[in-house]
Amino acid sequence: MRILLIKPPTGETYKSLKSVTPEYPPLSLAYIASYLENHDFEVKILDLGVEHLDTNKLLRFVDKFSPQIIGFTSTTPTIIKVYSLIKMLRSEFPDIKYVLGGSHATALPEEALKYADIVIRGEGEKTFLEVVKAIKTRKQIDNIKGISFKKNKKVFHNSDRALIANLDSIPLPAWHLLDLKKYHYFGAKRHPIASIFTSRGCPYNCSFCNKNIFSRKIRIRSNKNIMKEVDLLVNQFGVKEIHISDDVFNINKEKTIDLCKHIQKRNYDLNLFPHNGVRVSSIDKQVLDAFWDAGFYGLAFGVESGDQRILDYNSKGIKIAEIKKAFKLTKSYDFTTWGFFILGLPGETKVSAMKTTKLAIELDPDIAKFSILVPFPGTRTYDLLKNRLKTNDWSQFGLWQKPVFEPEHMTSQELFDIYKQATRKFYFRPKKILQFTKEGLKDWNKMKEYSKAGLGLLKMTNS
Repeated sequence: MRILLIKPPTGETYKSLKSVTPEYPPLSLAYIASYLENHDFEVKILDLGVEHLDTNKLLRFVDKFSPQIIGFTSTTPTIIKVYSLIKMLRSEFPDIKYVLGGSHATALPEEALKYADIVIRGEGEKTFLEVVKAIKTRKQIDNIKGISFKKNKKVFHNSDRALIANLDSIPLPAWHLLDLKKYHYFGAKRHPIASIFTSRGCPYNCSFCNKNIFSRKIRIRSNKNIMKEVDLLVNQFGVKEIHISDDVFNINKEKTIDLCKHIQKRNYDLNLFPHNGVRVSSIDKQVLDAFWDAGFYGLAFGVESGDQRILDYNSKGIKIAEIKKAFKLTKSYDFTTWGFFILGLPGETKVSAMKTTKLAIELDPDIAKFSILVPFPGTRTYDLLKNRLKTNDWSQFGLWQKPVFEPEHMTSQELFDIYKQATRKFYFRPKKILQFTKEGLKDWNKMKEYSKAGLGLLKMTNS
């Protein structure tokens, strides 16, 4: 039996800032692919984010491979594209079973079942395997945990599947099914680039985060298992930079330091970066020493707001003082620093938003990622704001687009204007322009990257 796994294109949802939108390997699909291959199924991964196939080429690809099942992953901003792809493919290949997973389908399975035959909710490896086996043997799927499906025009939601407790039991991702040379990340030092999970889950309770795939229960791979993947990526696939995709990387200080020591002992020509961020409250000199010695060139921090009231209201669980301390300590090394800032969080006012801009400038990370809150389905902010949504067009739910909701204490246009102002104030300072110019003069590829990003920012802030 042949299974095709498809990741939809992402860049088109980010408008003028498409040039700074990362294209990471589809790690979730690579895990599912390896799980299926381990049970003797033939699998291919088609990443439309990097393959750029038009309709005719896509149809020819599917026709040639002739899969019995096509599985899609999707986030909220790309779900409309996925629905249109399923509709188009079903018109040409009606006998194929179409399976849909990911955070959006998990949050809104009934919507997804208007297009897909089966929705996989939450963690996908075991559930997808059972679905494939059932389809192959023509058995009923009624008792498969973790799925939603339609039968006789009625929607059924089977009970949730228990999380995989031992992550080491999952085969390493099917990296051989991906061309790693096609992936990129704005600000990356070198390519080819790959991303890995060292853990799944996040114990924190931020109102704006979606925990419906890996949950709040933290599960950690052994360092031996992680190093097996690092060795594979470096020695077999020539990877020069690895990004950590954990929801929160430094959750266990001792294990994190031990992993860094293992990487350091390998003495690989390798850069590392935790692109989803590290916890400011878990940063100290011992951790930073370990990061530096292992080859981490930068650290990203989820700051979110410069107003303590907003941080507390949205259950971030950190203090402004901790944020400042983490940045000050990190900057005492030569790490590149990134800061993530969200404008429009529940409770936001013009004054609190201005505090966020002020803090960003005070912290002065090398890269500040400002975004307007997006209330993704599956989050508490969605439940809180769904009656204030301006649109149900999910393609508008990108991180760098206009607000999709009406804030409580200002208009959506005022929030968008504050967002543009924050971006201008941070990036169009002489200090920042000089920083990027100096870096670009050292590396022509960086100069082109920064120029594209700068033009995108100019276009966005003048829209």
